[in-house]
Amino acid sequence: MKNKSNLLLTLLSIIILAPAQAQLTQEHATDKLKMHLEKKSDPYLPNAYDNQKTSPAYYFNSSETSRTTASTIVTTQANLSSGGQNIIGDAANEPSIAISPIDGNKMCIGWRQFDNVSSNFRQAVYAYTTNAGAAWTFPGVIEPGIFRSDPVLEYDDLGNFYYNSLTNSPDFFCTVFKSTDGGVTWGAGTPAFGGDKQWMTIDRTGGVGNGNIYSAWTYA
Repeated sequence: MKNKSNLLLTLLSIIILAPAQAQLTQEHATDKLKMHLEKKSDPYLPNAYDNQKTSPAYYFNSSETSRTTASTIVTTQANLSSGGQNIIGDAANEPSIAISPIDGNKMCIGWRQFDNVSSNFRQAVYAYTTNAGAAWTFPGVIEPGIFRSDPVLEYDDLGNFYYNSLTNSPDFFCTVFKSTDGGVTWGAGTPAFGGDKQWMTIDRTGGVGNGNIYSAWTYA
C-alpha cells in the first residue's frame, strides 16, 4: 500500500510540475527572443598590416571561361586598397546594393566591414560606381569607430540612395543615411528606431505615399 501511495505522489508531482516547467521554458524562449544578438563584444582593432599587405583583386569574366552562354557576367571586387588591390587581414559580409533608377551606371553597395579578422567589431562601409560596376571607389566608413551592422541599401525614384544601419552606440537602434550624389557622400543620418535584422523599402509607386520609407525588424 505504501508503494502505491509513493507512486501516486510521484505521478501527481510530474503532472503538477510539467505545466510549470513548460511555462518556464516558454518564458525563457520569449526572453531569448528579446536579447540583442548584434552587440559589441570585441574592441576595434585596426588592420594588422595597416592595409599595406595586399593581393590581386578578385575579378571574374564569364566570357573568358565559357563559350556556351549568350550573355557575359562580370564580377569585380569593391572593397579594395587605394591601389586597387585586395586588402589582406580584413573581412566583409552582408552586402546590400542599390541601383539608380535615373542612371543605371550609378550603383552603391554597403556591407559590414571587419578591419581586423581578430576582432568582430564591425563598421558600416560603402563603395560606389559610375560605370555599372566595371570599377568601384571605396571611400571607407560612414561613421569611423562606431559599431554598426545589418546594412540595407535602397533608392527613391529621384535617384537618391539610402543606407539603413543598425548600432548599439549608445542604444540599440537604426540610423538611415541619405546620399544625393550617387553614394559619393552621405548625410549625418536620421534615427529610425528599429532593431535586429531590419529591412527597408521605399514607395516608388507614384501614389500618395510616394517617397515614404518603411522599415521592419525583429528582436533576435
